[in-house]
Amino acid sequence: MKVARGRRIIALDPGGTTGVAIFQNQPISEGWNIDSLFNLVQLAEKEHHKKLWQLLTGQDPDVVVCERFDSPMPVLGGPGSVNIDAREYIGVTKLYCYLTGKPCVMQTRASRNLWTPDKLRKLGLWIPEQKHAMDALRHLLYFLNQEGMAGPFLQRIR
Repeated sequence: MKVARGRRIIALDPGGTTGVAIFQNQPISEGWNIDSLFNLVQLAEKEHHKKLWQLLTGQDPDVVVCERFDSPMPVLGGPGSVNIDAREYIGVTKLYCYLTGKPCVMQTRASRNLWTPDKLRKLGLWIPEQKHAMDALRHLLYFLNQEGMAGPFLQRIR
C-alpha cells in the first residue's frame, strides 16, 4: 500500500498506556526539521477507550498501524502475567477502521526492533520517559520503511 503525500498515518502501541505516533506525509525539503513531522502522545488513563476513539476520529488518519497482541492467555496475577488491556484498545482501533473504511495494518511486537532506541537518539526523537510513545514511533518508522518512505530518516542515522 503506497501512502500519498498529505496523508496522515497513526501508529499505536496499545496497552495499559497506549503510545501514539502521528505522521503527516509531506514533501521533505532541504534543512527539514524532524520534530515537525511527528506528534507523539501517551494515553495513560486507566480506561482510555473513549480518548483513543476521540483521537482517531479527530485526527482522521488515512492508515492506522497497530501492534498485535500475540501473548498467550496468562493466569491473571500469577507469575509472568501480562496486562491484557491491549486487546480492548485493539478492538477500538479495529472498529474505527472498519466503520471508516481505513486500512488497519497490524504488526508484530518484533517489527519495532528495526528502529532501536539508539537509532531514535540519532534522529533526535528519543524521549526516555515516553516508552509507549517511543514504541509507537518505532512501529510507525517500520511501516514507513516497508512502504519505501523511510529514506530521509535512514540517511540521518548513517
